[in-house]
Amino acid sequence: PATRLVKENGKLRLVTQQNSVDYTDRMLEYSQIQSDYLASAGVCGFIFKNDSATCGLEKVGVHNADFSELSNNGRGLFATVFTTFNPHIPTIEGEKLIDEEQSEHFLARVHFFHEWLIRGEGGWTAQKIMEFHNENKLFLLSRKPSSKRILGKLIADSFDKGINPEIVALEYITEAQKS
Repeated sequence: PATRLVKENGKLRLVTQQNSVDYTDRMLEYSQIQSDYLASAGVCGFIFKNDSATCGLEKVGVHNADFSELSNNGRGLFATVFTTFNPHIPTIEGEKLIDEEQSEHFLARVHFFHEWLIRGEGGWTAQKIMEFHNENKLFLLSRKPSSKRILGKLIADSFDKGINPEIVALEYITEAQKS
């Protein structure tokens, strides 16, 4: 059934529009399971539905407890869980794909992430991370000129601290996707 977000006593709830049946716990459980499944299946990007109580990334309507007020500063429950668990996977709302620049940026990030997954098959090493970073310097520079330097520093600092390459690789791609 159609749902909406309601904020009551500081907590966000997902309820049906018709009779306010609460689906919050079921949606959170479902979202965690599906987020894990999608990431382990190798999803390289995810397109969410705008204005959705479950799948909106931004500006989703949130009602107060008595439905007398509505703010458009929410995020859908599934979208929140997915992006929290997978900040390295590119996401976008479907309506933004109409804009050529946003569409190109999203697809470039999807391709970049796909290349990262391929390179990481069999596990990450310091050498693999550095090679990936150097091979993708033009992509990084085209997105945000300072990103190559920032990511290079992240790699160097992490290895100076003795951090495991698998953790460094995840931190690297998460930071790279912010560009």
